[in-house]
Amino acid sequence: MNLKRLLIERMENRILVGTTMFLATMVLVGWVAINEQGRMASFQRQHLARSIEKGAELFANNCAECHGENGLGSGRAPALNNPHLFGHDFLAPIASDIAALETAQAEIETLRARLAGDTSGLTSTEIADLEAQLAAFEEQYGEDPVAAIQEQIAAKEAERQALVSQMQIAIDRGYDPNQPSRLNDVGWGGTLDAFVLTTLVSGRPVSGSYWPEPMPAWSQTAGGPLRQDQLEDLTNYIMNWGRNRAWTLEDLLAVQQFAKIPSEGGGPEGESVAPEVSDIQVADVANQRAVIGETIARVLAELEAVTGDPNNGQTLYNGALACSACHGNASVAPPTEGTFTRAEETRIQDPALQGYTARQYLVESILVPNAYIAPGYPANAMPQNFGERLDLQTLADLIAYLESHDEPDPMAN
Repeated sequence: MNLKRLLIERMENRILVGTTMFLATMVLVGWVAINEQGRMASFQRQHLARSIEKGAELFANNCAECHGENGLGSGRAPALNNPHLFGHDFLAPIASDIAALETAQAEIETLRARLAGDTSGLTSTEIADLEAQLAAFEEQYGEDPVAAIQEQIAAKEAERQALVSQMQIAIDRGYDPNQPSRLNDVGWGGTLDAFVLTTLVSGRPVSGSYWPEPMPAWSQTAGGPLRQDQLEDLTNYIMNWGRNRAWTLEDLLAVQQFAKIPSEGGGPEGESVAPEVSDIQVADVANQRAVIGETIARVLAELEAVTGDPNNGQTLYNGALACSACHGNASVAPPTEGTFTRAEETRIQDPALQGYTARQYLVESILVPNAYIAPGYPANAMPQNFGERLDLQTLADLIAYLESHDEPDPMAN
């Protein structure tokens, strides 16, 4: 009898209860689905916040002594908490205004030339439209819009010069207002967080020639003390200095020391091996193929007279040039192991590289990395300015080191 009372006797009631339960379940599933994105975003924010906290502790214990307690730099190392590292251009708004004024001036001069020239091929409507456009410029800038625009350009130039004058303290500490991006200075084609992480991984062994002491490699894989997750925490902490930040002139002037370009001391000596092919981007490769071919042929001929030192090449690869940071685990670039074997047995078998030698491929890959993109890897991952940064001996050392990797290719099927 008690069991019978627990059951729903009438079929209509059973259907009603089942329908209600089904709808309730659907509402619950829908609510979870609607809020899942927000829940995951909240989880990611919390995870990032914990990572930044860990990174702050690591920075205080390992980095602050050289880079400054607040990351503003010292006589021992450059600032990391600064607009130059994050690529903020203080002069960009003024440059944009000047460009807009120059465009307007060019349009006015074009309109005047068309109206003053032969208008027989124009309809009355087209002439009226040209006159209306010119009248609009005159209404905006005055009776002589070109003269007014030139005055505004002069005022903007004066504003720019005044702003540069206000930056003098920063300029004295190594800042160049015309080169506001650290990544552009070093020819880095990847993201800023990747640049920071790879620098932490490999350090800068040759920086001791232009800083009091070289930056060590911090990754355990390079002989340093920190795990990969700790390096990522440090990177997140450094990146947090620029996250959603509106950089001010006061921020710039607070920086105690800006980064030094290696060529100021300690960089490879001698003339650049191939500056004419530096910064050739993916879109330019087809148009610049003749220049690339002639340049690589010249460099190959010059390399014949140079003996490369594979030991120094290894030092550069793992240190100053930080090649191993991307090639070490094959996540961003092909692995170092089997480089020469891969070039000889796989790369130059590609029809796109018909007629190449393995050495030719290696030289081109260093000097013009976008000329041939290895399958499965992104363009612009390598610095684009090795043609300017390397001299012939340094390139020969690198090639000698890479040619020593003639072991079996781990990427071969």
